[in-house]
Amino acid sequence: MITRGLAAFDLDPRRKIPGERPLWLYKRGVARVAANRPADARANLDTALATSPVEWVRGRIHLELGKLALKAGNKAGGNAELRASIPLADSDNDPLTSEEARRLLK
Repeated sequence: MITRGLAAFDLDPRRKIPGERPLWLYKRGVARVAANRPADARANLDTALATSPVEWVRGRIHLELGKLALKAGNKAGGNAELRASIPLADSDNDPLTSEEARRLLK
């Protein structure tokens, strides 16, 4: 469903809200993390991060990248991503993200 939404988004000629495409990519990345599709999730999250997301989305992307790294056994990489998410989430009033990142830090 999200993939269809992204395809429609790309074809829609109307002006877009700044950061809208990275938000769609983040949401598809989250769905793919939940579906245990780490390579696809990583690709979506990396692309979202490279396409100028707003700060709270950037924080959430780092949180998901941290989860992926931890699942893959990369503790150092996971912790680095989680640490990166905390100040972004805190600065943009997203306490749920920063709390989850702090809880997951190992």
